[in-house]
Amino acid sequence: MIRIEERMEQSLIVKIATRVVAVLLALGISAAIFISYGINPIYAFSTMFSKSLTPYGLNEVVTKFIPLELCGVGLIVAFKSGMWNIGAEGQLLVGAIMATWAALFLDVPDFTRLPLILVLSAFGGIIWA
Repeated sequence: MIRIEERMEQSLIVKIATRVVAVLLALGISAAIFISYGINPIYAFSTMFSKSLTPYGLNEVVTKFIPLELCGVGLIVAFKSGMWNIGAEGQLLVGAIMATWAALFLDVPDFTRLPLILVLSAFGGIIWA
């Protein structure tokens, strides 16, 4: 039987050490993958970080970040209510498809277009859930 118990409060040192170890472990695993493909990990990491700070790179980072952030914010509601939701990406995609369909094919007055698009995209995500 599974029992849920409250976690004891962790010290600041343990919290910081956990994050540092996680970052170092991620960098180590990534370096091992780069090496297995014959790529110099230092060159790969420096290229990743320097290219992502250019105007084009920042644009791409933000473009990739927004859907992930929307999924994360949507999952907060489900998790706070005690429910599990593992289909957030699909819900986002179905909502985007519904919004695109509504924007392209519904002939409605301009003042009702945006509210209708929002309602249909939310409806698509709800149906997919």
